[in-house]
Amino acid sequence: HVTGLDLRSSMVQRAVERADRQGLGARANFVVADARYLPFKRNTFDVVMAESVFALIAEQDRAMAECARVVKMCGSVGIAETNWRRPPPPGFKARLSGSLAQMVYVLDPAGWQKLLERAGLRNVVARNHPISMRAETRGRIQRIGMGNMLRIWRRFFTIAWTQPRYRQFVKEAMSEPMELMRYWGYGVYVGKKVDSSSSESSDERA
Repeated sequence: HVTGLDLRSSMVQRAVERADRQGLGARANFVVADARYLPFKRNTFDVVMAESVFALIAEQDRAMAECARVVKMCGSVGIAETNWRRPPPPGFKARLSGSLAQMVYVLDPAGWQKLLERAGLRNVVARNHPISMRAETRGRIQRIGMGNMLRIWRRFFTIAWTQPRYRQFVKEAMSEPMELMRYWGYGVYVGKKVDSSSSESSDERA
């Protein structure tokens, strides 16, 4: 059984509808919740996963502590996040527009790994990769389907054609992703919840 959550009710409703379409409604439930205040008891889940979430959260340590709280002992917490493969030049972040400007909490690979470790997670495994726009587009089509992708693009071009101000915004924003590829990568980080006393004993024996 899978439990999913999002801060926005519209996204939760979309997830419910998609699960129903794929015949998975009985095996999944979705709730509106804040990652910093998870509405679940301690040691509830075998695995806790988050994708492209923590880069949008200022209180990352609190949210990660919540993930560690609700995962069962010997369970795993995993995140998939954008990272800084190399430091951007001064003022680069300030020039980002729209939703990109909100992603001011992107860390470098070592920073993401330390985030899990500060929450008490151990045996953290990290895999870091460059971002490929072609692979990202292909993956998005696989996730949402070609039909939905075409609808998104149709709406995008309709708005851009009818609204000059939006067209100018798109022109400026579209130049940023290519520049970001020089600095951004993508990483998967997984840690395991272990008994703190067992971990201390192992450290002492070592």
